[in-house]
Formats: sequence, structure tokens, C-alpha cells
Amino acid sequence: MSTRIAGLLLLASLINISAMFFYQIGADIPFHSVFMDCFSIQFWQGDLYPRWCFDNNTGLGVPAFLYYFPLPYYIAALLYPLYVGGLSHYAVFIIAFFFATFFTGVTCFLWLKDIVTPRFALLSTLLLLFMPYRMEAMLYRGAYTELWAMVWMPLVFKYTRRVVKGENDIAWLAMAFGLTLLSNVPCAFIVALASGLYVLMMTHKSWNPKFAYACGMLWGGVLAAFYLLPGLYYRQFMAPFDKQSAAKGAHIIPNGFMDMFAVHWIGRIVIFLCLVMAVTAILSAYVTHNRSRIPDIFIRREAVAWAAVFAVCLFLLFPISAPFYDHLGPLAAIVFPWRMQMIFMCCAVFMAAVWMQWLAKPRQRSHMNADMIIFCSLLFLISFLELVDYSKSTELFDNAVAVRFIAEPEYRTQWADSNHFGPQYLMDRFVSKNREKSVVISGKGQAYIRHWAWDGIELHTESNAPFVVRLDHNYFPLWKAQTDMHELVTLRPEEQTGQMLLDIPAGEHNILLTYSVLNGSPYLVIANVLSAMAWLAIVAVYMRRKRFDNLRSAC
Repeated sequence: MSTRIAGLLLLASLINISAMFFYQIGADIPFHSVFMDCFSIQFWQGDLYPRWCFDNNTGLGVPAFLYYFPLPYYIAALLYPLYVGGLSHYAVFIIAFFFATFFTGVTCFLWLKDIVTPRFALLSTLLLLFMPYRMEAMLYRGAYTELWAMVWMPLVFKYTRRVVKGENDIAWLAMAFGLTLLSNVPCAFIVALASGLYVLMMTHKSWNPKFAYACGMLWGGVLAAFYLLPGLYYRQFMAPFDKQSAAKGAHIIPNGFMDMFAVHWIGRIVIFLCLVMAVTAILSAYVTHNRSRIPDIFIRREAVAWAAVFAVCLFLLFPISAPFYDHLGPLAAIVFPWRMQMIFMCCAVFMAAVWMQWLAKPRQRSHMNADMIIFCSLLFLISFLELVDYSKSTELFDNAVAVRFIAEPEYRTQWADSNHFGPQYLMDRFVSKNREKSVVISGKGQAYIRHWAWDGIELHTESNAPFVVRLDHNYFPLWKAQTDMHELVTLRPEEQTGQMLLDIPAGEHNILLTYSVLNGSPYLVIANVLSAMAWLAIVAVYMRRKRFDNLRSAC
């Protein structure tokens, strides 16, 4: 990539996020700010993978990163010294969104330059950055992890394309898909759906590309096994999935269909997205109808494949596809209809690139640069207008960060009832500030807290008989307790509150509580080993290819 193209992408990215300088926007930004705060603080204190947010929910703790996607927060953690240096949480967020936007431009350009000339690849990349769905996800929802999933999405399509062409890029496909899984699992499933349809359309009766693609995607899943497998195992200890609550929220983006409820709730967004989808459909029909004017046979087939992918994803966006989701079982909670628009963006920029390269008239091509700038500006303007009635109050943001709220229902353990988990309960705890970390609730004895942090809870106990201590922290099987003589101490949850209860033996003891994913099942070590081996294999492939390129250059 030339310096000129990199500079243009930097400028476009700055313009792309400029609305964030004027408004504190994005409904999910308080949620992501709390996650960023938890992950970054523990990371810089030495917790290399903070699966348990120790200080969150007013010190009760929550197993957030057993389930939530870690890669975007590793990136945020690298930016966190800026917050320590004096920037606000929101300012750090803007910088993180800027990097996500810029790298999305880079990866999209790397994908499209394999198809068209760099000039038209750049113009189509600018179109992707300003597509209304991406602007809605960034400016209206503040969907931080989804924005980072969009960074890797073009790379998945780039290396899927190369695998279909018979090039030996399985490792890079695996890495791109693994990074997508670590950024946002629902988006990764949708990207897998689109790339899988593309492979089926492109390969027909040939099995070698299908097998290579399947190996690459499986390899990518193994790369993310250190996150996925513990999350799947520990899900059994969370509150059961409430189908009625899910049904009530089924229309809320990004979980719902494109229907009249969505039009009523976010009408301006839906109307403009429908216009863009209509233009994409027309452009797809035009490109596929005029394939004879495209000299490259492979690209002619690609146009048909992407048109088919667009049609399938369009079907999955509307309520007519509800029976399909009903047959997915648990996966129905992962493949959200609204996010199908991620694939529309890629269909649109592919068709636009092909049209500009081969189907536009010479006179049109001479004005293409100016037209594209005007079109992107129009997309940005309309996306900006979506924010006119957005609340500019920072009270929710400030309260969420202060209390470190992670009170979404999916993070409630099975031992804590909703009355001891909701925002009102947590706010009352925050306001009271008179919370003893350890309380003797049965028997007679003394328990002194010596250490209280993410790297362990240590208490000194003295008694003539066994007694029970309640700790002001949530119970979860990640935690285990043992004495300084390495004897296990019974650790169990209190009914309703779900806080830790310790059955203290008689005598004088130092008791240490530590957390690890291996405390739930020793078999989870397999997940870490598999991921480590998969990443080492990526490095080995890279080193081998680099050595081969050096030898070829020398010859």
C-alpha cells in the first residue's frame, strides 16, 4: 500500500468519526467503557487474560470475559495509558474507533486490489467506510466489538477467494477468521455463512477448494478455542435463557428483523438502509447481466456468487425467514438478522468496484473520483442526521463507569436472583458504601481480610470450632479456596444473593481464594494447548513462506 493511499484512508477515517467529536453518542458506549475499564486495569496489573472482572458491579465481580469477546479490549488496553495520562474514557473510545475505521479501510483495500485497480479499490473502500449500516453501528449503537469484527471481515473474503483460486492461503484464512471470532462471535457466524455460500457458488463439483476452505475455518476456530471452549463450558452456571424476555426484545437491534416495528422505532435508519439495499440490488442485477463485458472469467463468476449471497442475506433479514431461525436451536441466539447488513456492505462495494472497472462509460470514469467523494459525503451527512434527537446527557455514562455496571441478564449467575443483580440493587450498594468484605453468619470465629484483589482474596481466620463466613463477592466455579497447607476449603454460593460462603475449619488459618478457568474442569487446559499449537502453526507457516520468498528473491 502506497503512502498516498494510506494518507487518504487516514483522512477518510478522521472524517468518518468526526461526529463523535460533537456528540457523546452510541447507546452501548457506557457498557463498553465499563468493559474497557475492567479489562485494561487488570491487564496492566498483570492479569494477562482478565476473564473475571473483579471490581465490577460495586465489587461483587462478574465473569464477563468468559463470554464476551476479548480481542477489541486487548486493543483498548494498549490505549489505556492515554486515560491514565489524562484523557477521558470517551476520548480513548474515539481513538479506538478511529483505529477500527482506519484498519477496516486497509483490509478492504487489500481485498479489493486483488480484483480491480488500486484506484477503484480505494474508491470502493471509501464507500464501505461510509455505508449507512456501518455508520449506524458506530454512531447510533456504539457497537465497539462489531466495528472490530468488520476490520477482519474483508480479510476473510480475500483469503477465501484465494483458497478458491487454488492458492495456498489456508493459514491466512484461518487467522482472519480466528480474529473475527475473537472480535465478535455473531458477526463471525454471519461472515462464515457468507463466505461458505461464496465457496459453494464458486466451486461447483470441485471438492479440493471446499476441503481447503473447511480446514481454514476449522483452524480459525481452534485459534479462538482458548476463549470459546471455556465460555461454552461455564455457560451452564449462568441464569437460564429466558425465552419470554428474549421474545419481548426480539425487535431491538441487532437482534431483530427488518419489519414495521423497526421502521417505527428507528424509521430514518431503516428507510435509508432500504434505499441502499435497493441500489445494491439494482447494481447486482446490472453487473451480473453484463458479465460478457468483464474479461476475467473468475470475476464474472464472482459477480453471480456475490449476487446470490446478497439474495440469501436479504431473505434472512426479513420476517419471512423466521422459520429458518426457528430450526437453528441455540444458534438462533447467535445469527442475528439485523447484522446481515454487514454482508450487504461487502456485496455493494464488490459490485461498485466491478462496475467502475469494466462497466462504467469512459466519461463516467473521468468524473468517478468527484462522484465518489460526493456520494460518501451524502452517506455521512444522512448518517449524521440520524443523531439529531439522540440524548446528549452524560449521566448514564458517568454512572455506569462509576458503579462499573455489568448488569445485563446474560451475566447473572444461576445462584443470584434478579433482585440481587439489577441496576437498582447495585446502585443502592454503591450509594451505601458501608459494605463489610467478610461477615460471620454461622458459628463463632474471626476473619480478617489481608488481601482483596483480582489476583486473589486472602483472609486470616481464628476459631475454636468450625464457622461460616460470607464474602462480599459473587460465587462462581472459577474460584477455589485452600489453606496455607494446601488443604481445600469448601466454597459455596449463598441462596438468592449468590455471594461466596466459606466453611472455615477450626483453628488458625490463612485462606487464599484464587480464580482460574481450570478450576471448573481440568480438561479446559486442552483448549489452551490447542490454541497455542494453532497459533504456533501460523507463525511456522509465516516463517517458512518468508524464507521461501527470500530464496526466490536471491535467485
